[in-house]
Amino acid sequence: MSMVLRFLGGLVSLILATVLGAFVIGFVGGNVGDKNVGFGMAGWGAVAGIILGLAGLAWFSFRHRAWMLLWGGITAAALEWAFGAAGLQGEPDKYGNGIGPVLLAAILGAIVIGVAASLISRQQPTKTRA
Repeated sequence: MSMVLRFLGGLVSLILATVLGAFVIGFVGGNVGDKNVGFGMAGWGAVAGIILGLAGLAWFSFRHRAWMLLWGGITAAALEWAFGAAGLQGEPDKYGNGIGPVLLAAILGAIVIGVAASLISRQQPTKTRA
């Protein structure tokens, strides 16, 4: 499997873990009749989904030496944090910059670091004597 597909697999799996955590904990914990409690519990569920998703990706990456999965998950966590911060802020900073440069830097930085880690950790083929 190519490194790009592994990266995208880590990205999508962490996003799914976040959505699943928010849904399950928000539905189970917030099912008390007050929608504000449900939204708060969904936020904590999203945090739990990120933590558990990153832990699972780290375990799988270390076990199978598939580092791009982990870097995809880290990128998804950074993007979710950036989108959350932008949603809370609601407007660009005093210089007129929105969240675009941060997102672009996060994606490109994670891809470069992930490719470097994959190339470094790649095992060299052993030569056998005939």
